[in-house]
Amino acid sequence: MAGFLALIVILICAGAFVRLVRHSRPGLRWERATVTTYDVQRCHRYLKDFAYYQGLSPGGRKKFIQRLFNIMVTKYFDGRDGLEVTEEMKVLISACIAQATFGLREYRLLHFSYIRVFPGIFYSRLIDRKLKGGTTTGGVIMLSWKDFVQGYRIGNDRFNLGLHEIAHALKVEIKYGEESDQAFAEYFRKWLHESYDVFERMNKGARTFLRDYAGVNTHEFFAVCVEHFFEVPADFKANLPHIYRHLCVLLNQDPLNTTKDYAVDEETSRLREDYDPSALSEEEEMIAEDVLPEKGNILYALYPLIFGMVLVPILLALLKSTIVPMTSITGILLTGSVLAYPIFRPLRKKLRMAMFTYLLVCLVAGGIGGGIVFFGLNTLLADARYTEYHRITRLEHLYRNTDNAHEGYVFSLENHAYQDYERIRFTRWHPQSDKVIFTFDRGGMGFPVLKRTEFEKQPRPELSYLQVLMEMYRKGELDSSKLKMLEEQGYYLDTARSEK
Repeated sequence: MAGFLALIVILICAGAFVRLVRHSRPGLRWERATVTTYDVQRCHRYLKDFAYYQGLSPGGRKKFIQRLFNIMVTKYFDGRDGLEVTEEMKVLISACIAQATFGLREYRLLHFSYIRVFPGIFYSRLIDRKLKGGTTTGGVIMLSWKDFVQGYRIGNDRFNLGLHEIAHALKVEIKYGEESDQAFAEYFRKWLHESYDVFERMNKGARTFLRDYAGVNTHEFFAVCVEHFFEVPADFKANLPHIYRHLCVLLNQDPLNTTKDYAVDEETSRLREDYDPSALSEEEEMIAEDVLPEKGNILYALYPLIFGMVLVPILLALLKSTIVPMTSITGILLTGSVLAYPIFRPLRKKLRMAMFTYLLVCLVAGGIGGGIVFFGLNTLLADARYTEYHRITRLEHLYRNTDNAHEGYVFSLENHAYQDYERIRFTRWHPQSDKVIFTFDRGGMGFPVLKRTEFEKQPRPELSYLQVLMEMYRKGELDSSKLKMLEEQGYYLDTARSEK
């Protein structure tokens, strides 16, 4: 039991530590980069072939570079497989993020602290296959540098690895990030609903303007749409105007509006203003279920903890009279937690619990709650009763706390019986015998349940004549004449009493 509770404490501390580390490096969430003229010149050199940047006005370029540096200071770029990350790599990857988020208020993707850059296609042990790129819910973006560069070298082939992975990151940011763009998160459900019929047709094998890969799932559908949105916006608008228009609202930019820094027009802006996220239909909620943000705040973890504080005393009361090894207790509680993981999954989906909170629920409800059910049934279904006789070999006066509220005695038994179960070898009163009798019920789940503890009654020894006289003297039943007569017979009760 102690080990199980320690596991809960460790999990809480680990979750808090992960949050602290994630939000404290490599850049602080409130950190803003200071951009000098020299920085602008260097960036301009690296971005000379970056079509999106070149299409901006001088004011738009200034905003873009400031955002680029603000993004870059919040990321740690890690070269893999012998690749050394250069300043150009950092600038171009940060520019890719700035491009996709140029219309958003929260644009830094703070959930993602690490960007791993590989020379080319790399092997992922997690899914056991080779990849060009990947995005994890843990806050890591992985890119093949060769394929990243290729995506921008050919600007209209509808393939752009960087934009593809950043699109995935935007979705992950909604669900797991704590500072995702609120307008983007709210409208994404609307966009997915408006484009879902196209996805369903592609998922069933139909061919559309979009790459076939968009039909794999809604995650890839959105990522492919973002690639097409920036690579071939005119063709996208001509072939799927409805999806394109809502994507403009979602990202708050229009790549076709090169004269106004890709700003959306007034008609498109009204779509966002008229949208009420609280008025989603049941169908829209169901479609967008996988992108709803999780409730990951640490305060949500207090609910299972409070619930656990109520359940733990009940479990301890059941264990107090049950003869069960500590290893078995820990095994039963952990088994309950493991079984609860798939059972409570619909609840997690409905309440949108973060993984940290969900694990606590499994540990409390499945572990402690399951333990109460298990040992409760063990007690309720007990059948045959039997007794055991043991000889007491040692008695120890015990104070369980400083106020002596649990003063008592712990006795040791012959052959070290029940040595690990002090709770059944404890008594509040001094035993008047060297033999103890335990009465057990055979538990319904196989563990004995202690019902009663008794100490064998010892026969009262016969009193000697002197002891009888002393008892009478103590009670005042002997007058002075009788005392004098006894003294003449050699019985001096005052002396005997004092010596006694």
